[in-house]
Amino acid sequence: MNTTTHDMARYLAKHGVIVNTVCPTTTYTAILDGYAPERIEHQAK
Repeated sequence: MNTTTHDMARYLAKHGVIVNTVCPTTTYTAILDGYAPERIEHQAK
């Protein structure tokens, strides 16, 4: 999986944007991470 794409999905999920154009797995992970803002803050950098 592309790390940059995954981080972007998390960033968008953090801002309430759902991305489903990359792959279902990335979107699913982003949604799950959306419930853990602190984790996104650290991993998105």
